[in-house]
Amino acid sequence: MIKEKFREPISVADIVGNIGLSEPSLHRHFKNMTGFSPIKYQKILRLYEGRNILRSGRKTVSGAAFEVGYASSSQFTNDYRKFFGLSPRDDARAGFAA
Repeated sequence: MIKEKFREPISVADIVGNIGLSEPSLHRHFKNMTGFSPIKYQKILRLYEGRNILRSGRKTVSGAAFEVGYASSSQFTNDYRKFFGLSPRDDARAGFAA
């Protein structure tokens, strides 16, 4: 569900409603399998897809942020920088150079 709808707002309640686990059980099992909480996993999917979009040259940073489900390009930029270690713009330039 998270992979299919990562661009959409997803709550833990939505997930547990579809699979029949309690929230604590979902968090425990999900973290054991992936190393992340469900919401962190969704964020990572968004960031990698945003990176693919930027490196392809199809969108600006703002366009990529909104396409992958961020409501704010500044939040996307902050999360991107924390996760990848450089800004989306710098990473996109590096992708073109590769």
